[in-house]
Amino acid sequence: MVAMINLGLAPAMALAAPAAAVPADVVIDCQQIRLPSQRAVAALLQIDNFGQAYRARARLMEAAKRACHRPGVARVRMLPPDAIERRNAGVN
Repeated sequence: MVAMINLGLAPAMALAAPAAAVPADVVIDCQQIRLPSQRAVAALLQIDNFGQAYRARARLMEAAKRACHRPGVARVRMLPPDAIERRNAGVN
């Protein structure tokens, strides 16, 4: 099972980047939890500030670790802030 985390809690979003520049997600393997690159998290959250990206990554990893402790969760998929709204609207 894959747990999904909507990243709507992102701090101070930068101006929206072109859709092609934003990665679709960041996946954490619960068997071998490793920090995603700070660059990947910053791109996913569209953050231009190094300090904010560092703090956001730390918060996201805490959320991922909590999700990994749920029964049956093998991976945690982190989605950009607007992914749930787009999915519910039927937009890919």
